[in-house]
Amino acid sequence: MSEKRVEFCSFAEAKKYAKSLHLSSRYDWVLQTNSKKGISSKVPKNPDEVYEKEWKNWKDFLGYHKKVPFLSFKEARE
Repeated sequence: MSEKRVEFCSFAEAKKYAKSLHLSSRYDWVLQTNSKKGISSKVPKNPDEVYEKEWKNWKDFLGYHKKVPFLSFKEARE
């Protein structure tokens, strides 16, 4: 019995696809991969393992860079 090997797209293509989904966390990624809509068959469900050499973190992969506004010192002190 032969195993079917899946050919995934490049890391850059997978990252571009992931960003297009507008997800904000690994949890959202897991929900997406397990939903009826799912993800492209060219993108692995576990990109952190498949693209181990290129991998930084989930925020980088998903393009999620939420900036949290900080209060000024005076506002925080009050």
